[in-house]
Amino acid sequence: MSLRRTASPTTIESESILSALQSVLGYAKGSLLDVGCGEMPYRYLFESSVSRYVGIDRNGSEGSRNIIGDACHLPIKSASFDTLLSTQVLEHLPEPEIFFREANRALRLGGHLILTAPQAWEVHEAPHDYYRYTRYGLRHLAEKAGFRVMVLQPRGGFFALLGQMLITQLRMQNGLVEKVAQRVIARVFKFLDRRNPMKDDTVGYVMVAKKEGAASGSPIHSEPGFPSPCRGEEASFQDNTVSREKSIDYSFSDLSLKKAQKILVIRSSRMWHIHSIARSLKRSFAGAQISILAQPSAEKELRKEGGVENIFIYGGSNFNAFKIGLGLIREIRSEKFDLCVVPYNNPYGQGYFHVHLIALLSGARYKVSCDKESRVKKLSVWRLSGLSQIIHAFVDGVLLIGVIGLIVPSAVLVAKLWRRRDN
Repeated sequence: MSLRRTASPTTIESESILSALQSVLGYAKGSLLDVGCGEMPYRYLFESSVSRYVGIDRNGSEGSRNIIGDACHLPIKSASFDTLLSTQVLEHLPEPEIFFREANRALRLGGHLILTAPQAWEVHEAPHDYYRYTRYGLRHLAEKAGFRVMVLQPRGGFFALLGQMLITQLRMQNGLVEKVAQRVIARVFKFLDRRNPMKDDTVGYVMVAKKEGAASGSPIHSEPGFPSPCRGEEASFQDNTVSREKSIDYSFSDLSLKKAQKILVIRSSRMWHIHSIARSLKRSFAGAQISILAQPSAEKELRKEGGVENIFIYGGSNFNAFKIGLGLIREIRSEKFDLCVVPYNNPYGQGYFHVHLIALLSGARYKVSCDKESRVKKLSVWRLSGLSQIIHAFVDGVLLIGVIGLIVPSAVLVAKLWRRRDN
């Protein structure tokens, strides 16, 4: 699990992470292990500072990580790396103490753990979202595992957090007004945050911790048989802990659709989520032919899922309804799908405007969403086409003007009073 928020609309949060990582680049050296790497969004940032960059993740396509493994059971030899990077992963680990002990084991003496974690953020990747961290909690976990904390800095302060909260609410709608409002809010609140000394309320922290000794307690596992990534081979650790894939069971019995022979699933969420939906569909619709629309990097792993009839390859890394080829749309429509499934990576389908349009263009006669709370909901043409967003955008725009008109002058007044107090 790892952060995938490297661009707008979550610009305050993502920019705070990028800025924080840039500030601690000097601690990265030698061979680096990116734990929970996902698509390795920060590889470009560290590659020039380290001699080797290795990614490990329990999910994802083979092109986006070098090792299959779990953050709490790293399938590597002890003292294999000089730097260990973990961005926005810690909140998804039910046993964070084990992760810190494993990080200590994986690092050579004097090596550095570079980590970012949230103090305030919306629930995401449910139900695997367990904790939020203060600087005191992060320091406690690191020192208990044999690290000495070198850097522990907040990523923004009160106004950065407030601005991000407003942006998060606007993400529920994806219209033009909301996008413009997100950019305006980001600029205004980052400006205010730079002039505000209050940093206890923050979106999160960046920490650099140096390994100065072994972690207390018994080892997590014995070393024999663990593959070493230093040989340049792709390692696959398949003990019971790592291979136990997350799974959600969905029920499609409440739908008015009683029979579906052809089903299209859009790969718009994590791979384990897609597999869960595919298995649930097979149980609900016996003999159904399941096809998946996915990116090229996911094709090989999707082939492993038995019962997938066809895989339509979309050329881009992110779905864009205005860039999808007409030939691909015609091919999909020719299949005359009974059901199109849109997996949601968040509870409300935030940021799924283009995926919704592609579902509408698929021509499937019935369209549903599946979120990570095991909810299956019918998607209406009203929702898919974005018509509802036009009305919501107008209402939100009016409200937003009023909110900004109230908050910004108040924030400026607070900043002036604070400077006057200091003087």
